Amino acid sequence: MKKITLLLLSLSFNFLYSQQGWVQQVSGVNSTLNCVYFLNENTGWVGGDGGVALKTTNGGANWVALNTGSSRLFYSVQFVNQNTGFIGTGYNKVFRTTNSGTSWDTTINGGGFLVFFVNSTTGYSARQGTAFSLWKTTNTGSGWDSIGILPLAIGSVHDIYFIDASVGFACGNDFAFSLMTYTPFINRSTTGGTSWGGGGYTAPSSHYIASTIQDIHFIDNIGFAVGNEAPTSVSTPYFYKSTNQGQNWVKTVMTQLMASIKFVDNNTGWVCGPNGKIIYSTNGGSSWFDQTSPVSAGLRQIFMVNNNIGYIVGTNGTILKTTNSGITAVQQTGTTVPNNFSLSQNYPNPFNPVTQIKFDIPKSSFINLTVYDVLGREVSELVKEQLNPGSYSIEWNAESYQSGVYFYKLSAGDFTETKKMILIK
Repeated sequence: MKKITLLLLSLSFNFLYSQQGWVQQVSGVNSTLNCVYFLNENTGWVGGDGGVALKTTNGGANWVALNTGSSRLFYSVQFVNQNTGFIGTGYNKVFRTTNSGTSWDTTINGGGFLVFFVNSTTGYSARQGTAFSLWKTTNTGSGWDSIGILPLAIGSVHDIYFIDASVGFACGNDFAFSLMTYTPFINRSTTGGTSWGGGGYTAPSSHYIASTIQDIHFIDNIGFAVGNEAPTSVSTPYFYKSTNQGQNWVKTVMTQLMASIKFVDNNTGWVCGPNGKIIYSTNGGSSWFDQTSPVSAGLRQIFMVNNNIGYIVGTNGTILKTTNSGITAVQQTGTTVPNNFSLSQNYPNPFNPVTQIKFDIPKSSFINLTVYDVLGREVSELVKEQLNPGSYSIEWNAESYQSGVYFYKLSAGDFTETKKMILIK
């Protein structure tokens, strides 16, 4: 009996820790989850609509509901240590806990729906009203002082980010009531939020309601943001990047509007958004590749603990986790050493929306298997890793792609081979 029990435990352990890509977790709630924050690989918190707050101490294997005593919308969450954390609410109030979320102090005056701490004592919070106001604490949230007002008409601020106690950013849109138009912006402060200017980005023309800069993130002096601009009724999603601490920004077109962006270094980053969409970049946003998502829910925020471990939250109580950067595993189907490199025709073909791609490698090689559209643009990176000799197979889920002709290319050293496949929906 002991041997059988140990075997079952071993199988369970291997299953839990061998899953690749993004895996859905059991949150125990159906509410929209808006924010997620982890202190380390095991301990994290999630906040959502209706006062929902969850905590895990085992890397998301179990989530425990916290009693916040509130039914407010929770928009942001951050902890500065194991015990002390903050939740920004949709009613211009910051909740604080000093016992890891067991209870929350809702009586502290100041702050708002966005909260961002640059260290254990100094933090900022955005308060939304007829104008955006910034509040600051230097005593770990015991008291908050109003320190500045962003020059908005009737604006909406979607995110704040501070590189340090002096240099910070706010992004969102400004509304011109007389023209009934919106202007997406990234505003920059070098005075800790007491004044704004000296860089940033403002869209060049008035826009329709869909227009906004949605989320912003920095790695040292390099900034990344996602948003949407609509000078006409047709909106265009963009990726924004700055290489000089936010003084100037360059935008490039993305495939769809995304909600949240997170980079772990200057090159490696992820973006998530509606319809379960997850994409990632390994070259600082110059190109983006789809990752397989197990859900079609709207994804609201992503948090990466490190290069491999990350979490995403969204609608319908969605919590996703990856332990391998979100990369879907390639399966080794045979260990017999092939005579040559080869790439098989995908099956089925035509397909809708999933197809299988098989390939053989005769020697240990660094393998790239990439999907392109008919214009030669990279749309999905299926394999990018060192593999041992053998036969392999991997699925491509094209649920988020339009019908048409695609090409997949296998590269290994001097060897390359490309084949055509057809997606019909």
